[in-house]
Amino acid sequence: MELALAAMVLACLFAIPLGIIAALRRHTWADAAATGFSLLGVSVPNFWLGPMLILIFSLKLQWLPVSGRADFPTLPLPALTLGLAMAALLPGMTRASLLEVLASRT
Repeated sequence: MELALAAMVLACLFAIPLGIIAALRRHTWADAAATGFSLLGVSVPNFWLGPMLILIFSLKLQWLPVSGRADFPTLPLPALTLGLAMAALLPGMTRASLLEVLASRT
């Protein structure tokens, strides 16, 4: 439950503002960046992203532990791995919903 909640919070904190910015700045570089992030996020599998995050943040930078379940420092890497996959889908849905609402107001 803790991991799922942390991944969902990370995904929402990152993806919803990105979708709002993409909808409000339609056909600009911000919209293209949000679309590119979504495409990249959907394309990168979790079984590859997880080990890459471990290599970077645990082995190279030594900021976080590689594994374990002792306390808070063990939560960010798995939450980020799962949250980025969810965050890749949410900006597109947020953008489409906001554009629909904006179109209905005019």
